[in-house]
Parts: sequence; structure tokens; C-alpha cells
Amino acid sequence: MLSKLAKSVSDLGLKDVARILFRHHVRAPLFHQTHIFDTALSHEVIEYFDGYQLQNADSSAGFLGFGLVHYALIANNRPKRILCIGSKKGFVPAMCAMACRDMGVGHVDFVDAGYSESDGKRQWGGIGLWRSQKPEHHFSFLGLTPYITTYVMTTQEFFRTNRPKYQYIYIDGDHTYNGVKNDYLAAWKHLDKHGIISFHDTKVKRMSGQPAYGVWKLWKELSGNKIVFDVAGGLGIIQKT
Repeated sequence: MLSKLAKSVSDLGLKDVARILFRHHVRAPLFHQTHIFDTALSHEVIEYFDGYQLQNADSSAGFLGFGLVHYALIANNRPKRILCIGSKKGFVPAMCAMACRDMGVGHVDFVDAGYSESDGKRQWGGIGLWRSQKPEHHFSFLGLTPYITTYVMTTQEFFRTNRPKYQYIYIDGDHTYNGVKNDYLAAWKHLDKHGIISFHDTKVKRMSGQPAYGVWKLWKELSGNKIVFDVAGGLGIIQKT
């Protein structure tokens, strides 16, 4: 049982590892303490799924940042199908899956190529987690496995063989201008009318040691029913009308 989470918590401190394992194996199953507005649990979610600073999260305060935005949009709109493109350790996909679990409706398709810096390929914070361990074990934390299906492949590969319609789509994969534009154009075709697409890193133009960012440029070009949270890495939201 403990081995299922071993790789996912291997880079955390002993105190957080102990808290997460206790939550997963004792508190959650025995006392059903899985509510995201529990401050201690929120801290563990941020640490375990890596809700890093660009997500506007604060681990020490148990503040979920942009994770709360995704959770609220899903909780209010109750989408049946959700697509998440890209995530280092699954923070936003997990928040979306938690909303599906708590609302009793919806399922998340999560697509990530599983690249890391050691691959020598374009990546923005990827650590190769999805190729180094089984995603269903990683998302077993808080019982999220039934609400999320992981596809370790590029978005181009995914859309060649998967053609469902989605009501909510999150894009945080290839951050070059051409890369994010291709993801957006492909995703838009699979978005239902009145569906929502969100983009992470709409504010970032460059970070040390990483390829140039182009999400900000695409976001400026898009028109329509949209809003942006211009804090941390930036989160842009646009609705299909």
C-alpha cells in the first residue's frame, strides 16, 4: 500500500511525507476527512501535487490559489467531460478531479507527454513523473483515481485517437507560441458551446533556464468572452459562445 505513493512523495520532507501517508491511509478512509477547505489538507494537496508559486498557491497557509478557481468553475458548471493538458505533478488535474468527486459528476482526461529536463526536449518544469511511475498510483491520494484518466502522450497524439466533446479544458503544456496555439485550436474544436478553456502562464514571458513563453502572446490575440487573473503566472479564462 505505501509503495503506491512512494515516488510521489520522495522529494518532500519527512514531516510532509508522514502527514500525507497518515491522511491517505488513516484519516481519509476512517474519518472521511477529504474536504479541500481543511487547511491541513490543502497544504498536503499543494505539497503532494506541487501547487507551485505560479499557481498563486501558498503551501504554508494552505491556500490553493488558482486551484480554487478550477474547482469553483467545475463545481458550479458541473461539466461531464474535462480535459487537462500538461501538469508537473498533477495539481490542476487533481483539483478538477476533486470537484468531480465532491459534486458526484464529471470525469477528467489528463494528457501529458511526460518530458523532463534530462530528455533534452522542450519542457516547462516537467520532471518526467508520468513516465517514471503509474499515474493511477499517484492519483490514488484522496481516492481520485476513479475520476481521472491519464494519457502519457503529446496532445497531437491524443487528438488523433480521441474525439470526445468537453465542457471544460485547461491548457498548460507546450508554452511556446506555436505550441500553445496548436493546443488551443485543437482543443477548441472539441469544446462544447458555452464551454470554457483556461490558460495557465498568461503573464509569463520568460523564466531562467526555460524556453521562451508564448502563452501571453496568444492570450492577447484572443477575443470574446474572457477574463484574466493577472497574478502569479496568470490565468486566462475564455468561454465559447
